[in-house]
Amino acid sequence: MPALRQVDGLKVTSVADYQDQMSTEIENIDKLLDGDPKLLGLAAPFAECLKSEGERVTSAKPLALSIRGMEVWGEQAGRLAVMWVRICW
Repeated sequence: MPALRQVDGLKVTSVADYQDQMSTEIENIDKLLDGDPKLLGLAAPFAECLKSEGERVTSAKPLALSIRGMEVWGEQAGRLAVMWVRICW
């Protein structure tokens, strides 16, 4: 897997090794983002704002809020698509 070493700088011995290394890197990035003081300072008031508007918020961590946003948007887009199909067809 010399190409991965050339592109990513990774010394990879197998697909499983690559997956392990990527998993570790993702965990490290998640910890960095959720521990960033500036992001935490922005996330807490954003979570409180959502709660004050009656939205369900299970965590005020930056990544949790990001995932929540994608999930809520996805659900709303799905409902809109169903309504559109019912109206147009």
